[in-house]
Amino acid sequence: MYSSLGGVTAITVGADGVEHPVVDLDRIVAKDRPEVDWLPLLPEAICEADAAAMSVQVEQSGRVRSIECD
Repeated sequence: MYSSLGGVTAITVGADGVEHPVVDLDRIVAKDRPEVDWLPLLPEAICEADAAAMSVQVEQSGRVRSIECD
């Protein structure tokens, strides 16, 4: 038995300022597991996977982390 942190959602913002939901997290992380704390590493992984992203926001269990992509 494990303790779940809850599902994760992510959005990117493109150069046009429009928000886009990240719908295929499994493509980026192989398996979106609810017991994993995604906030420390997922935003950077999304920036790396999506060249059009200017910024990324990840939310999990009421906690949010946002970063600017290089």
